[in-house]
Amino acid sequence: MIKNHSSPKFIHRLITIAVLGILFRPVDTHAVTILNQVQTITFNPTIFANFSYGEFLKFDSQLGTLRAVTLKLNSVTVGGSFFFNQGSSGSSTITDLNISILFYAASSLNNTAHNGLITDYDVGSLPRTGSLSMINQTLPKTIARRTSATFNFDSSRNLLTEPVVILNLSATNDLAFYHGPGLSFAPAFTSITRFLTVGSYGGVPTRDFSKLTPAVGMSLIYDYTPPAIPEPSYYGLGISLAAVGLCLRRRPSRKKRRTA
Repeated sequence: MIKNHSSPKFIHRLITIAVLGILFRPVDTHAVTILNQVQTITFNPTIFANFSYGEFLKFDSQLGTLRAVTLKLNSVTVGGSFFFNQGSSGSSTITDLNISILFYAASSLNNTAHNGLITDYDVGSLPRTGSLSMINQTLPKTIARRTSATFNFDSSRNLLTEPVVILNLSATNDLAFYHGPGLSFAPAFTSITRFLTVGSYGGVPTRDFSKLTPAVGMSLIYDYTPPAIPEPSYYGLGISLAAVGLCLRRRPSRKKRRTA
């Protein structure tokens, strides 16, 4: 209850502060939108050879809290030529040609000392969702003794009908490897591309894969929640409360001066 000796200026100040407190009252924080950070690369894996590497930048923790990591295979193309030589005896018939990709993340096979996932993680062979685009041969193809055949491929054709998810991680232990500066191993993944021939073979034929030129397009997606930003109303409420405290503190001081 305000005493009679309260000055009009003080009463006006209290009313102003009360109005400010109402205007700057806290409001419910809106739901935070999950953001995506996408990195893409294209690399050329080797066929029937050592592992090939693809590298991505790690997640910057200043952007927020990492919720999930998804690695997608967007495209696979194969160009160049495959050479098949029957040799001096027998004959062979090729009925089909296809390609598969084997991915590893934190595999002990590539001497990375588990700088990726907690354990070896073999994601398995790539499902065959498309077919090689052969431009100079038809199958089945029979190669007689002392003859050879060259199979040429269109490097502009994507063998995938849709992207394929290779990794989809959300466990805390897995996500820990994606934080910090520099490159991540998982998935600075490793892979082997396999070119497969299907058919019946006689004699001792030889195959030359060296002229094949595969290319693999990948996307790494970081799903994260940005850091919470205080609503402006909280700042207004804080200023109002501080002003109230200042006024209430100054009023007793005036009383003391009057008494003195």
